[in-house]
Amino acid sequence: MLKEYLKKVETSIFILLIFLQVNFFHTFSFLAQPLVSLNSDINKQLILVVIFFAFILLFPLIVTGNTDHYRYSFSFSIVVFIISLVILTLLSHRYYQISWFSCLKSSYYYWIIFYFWSALFVLKNNFDRMLRIIKWVSYIDLLILLIQDFFLITGKNLFIYLDEFSTNMLVINNRFVVDGDFLVFAAFCIFILAIYNAKKLDTFEIIYILFLILHQSFFSKGRVSLLILLLMVFVYFISYINKKSNKHKLLTIVLCLSIVLGAFYFIIKKMEFFSGSRSISGLVRIYESIYYITQSTLHGFWGIGFTDDASLLYSGINNYLGGKYSFTDVGVIGYLGVFGFLGLPFLLSYIYQFFKLERSHFNMEAFGISFCYIFGQWLTLFPLNISRIFLFTVTNAILVVFFNSKSSIGVSHYIRKEN
Repeated sequence: MLKEYLKKVETSIFILLIFLQVNFFHTFSFLAQPLVSLNSDINKQLILVVIFFAFILLFPLIVTGNTDHYRYSFSFSIVVFIISLVILTLLSHRYYQISWFSCLKSSYYYWIIFYFWSALFVLKNNFDRMLRIIKWVSYIDLLILLIQDFFLITGKNLFIYLDEFSTNMLVINNRFVVDGDFLVFAAFCIFILAIYNAKKLDTFEIIYILFLILHQSFFSKGRVSLLILLLMVFVYFISYINKKSNKHKLLTIVLCLSIVLGAFYFIIKKMEFFSGSRSISGLVRIYESIYYITQSTLHGFWGIGFTDDASLLYSGINNYLGGKYSFTDVGVIGYLGVFGFLGLPFLLSYIYQFFKLERSHFNMEAFGISFCYIFGQWLTLFPLNISRIFLFTVTNAILVVFFNSKSSIGVSHYIRKEN
């Protein structure tokens, strides 16, 4: 009885968290203004409060062993990360002689990873339904953003309330950076759901992917996230062609590969990866990488840690070309700059558990898409950063449920079709 009640409550909390992550309430100015300091791409206090509430509700089932157990999971690597997080918090508090509040202010969002077990509980019972909800929320979100894109190019006012980061990106860099992480995550969910149900992408899903590429290319201008999206599309499309019995299969694959490579070249040139005004950001990232690599051994086996000292967190050539350093710009290097060697056990255990999970019921299509999505972020968009850690947590839960369900990964469907 308690378990059935908790399923309903935890499912409602999951949906609420999705709406909070997507900043849905920022569409309404009367809600956005009081919420932006607690919930935005750079503030996750409200999400953390809701997550701890969800974890407390589930805790009785966890301690009594009434939750589902998985042979292949990320539980070990997440526990390793939490232990590293606790140790680094203690070391930072002692070394910097700052209050516990100051330590938590710099690190509070890392505790969002606790939601992994609650997300597992929800997805185990409602995998298809929850991914469909994510999909339809993303449809609505992208539609709103496309309307806002039209307003921007026609010189009309913003109707979406932006946080400080998004406002600066729009004013300084002419980039409309809103919900990009969630929209790419939703694309990942769309591909996984299609594999799960052993079906082709439907018309709405294809339209979503195409308009997302359009939005990312010309308005959000997120170069790495766009490349990750295109890689997932490529993996899915090649896998789809490979499953077809076509005597011209090889020619079709070569043709598709040529088109994708041509698209990559166009995007790299159009979005100024290595030339033009935005190429400067690439140069700054090189200097940032060098700085955070050196800071990873600042205190021996740990790096910068959690401090309110901005000169350490954002130092280096602070005024170089009008910019400043940020550990969130350089992916896994920035993470190691903060955690140092304390961060390595999580990385190694996570990589090991990822490949072990993927091998449990191997599916090349699912492996390729999940590999591109997760590890593609390690270069610049590290998934433990504040705007992505909730999505990373849910992604891990999705993969655990997906690969632990023998009949859910499409393999049995394909085998039956071939036989």
